[in-house]
Amino acid sequence: MPANATNWSVTLEQDPETGELILPFPVDLLSQMGWSEGTEIFWDVRDDKSVFLTEKKSTGSAEEEKPQGT
Repeated sequence: MPANATNWSVTLEQDPETGELILPFPVDLLSQMGWSEGTEIFWDVRDDKSVFLTEKKSTGSAEEEKPQGT
């Protein structure tokens, strides 16, 4: 894990109307990452069951859009 990485722990919620699972992001996380509604992210579930999130950057190349470290 990078030295500047921060760990966050959240509980999945369920949409009462659709039954879909929701992963709520803490406001502090959104602020720290510069993310807002509509930000597209990649998520990678690691062997230890942790999840690594990175913002999808629109560069035009699928290879360049892959999360770093995967």
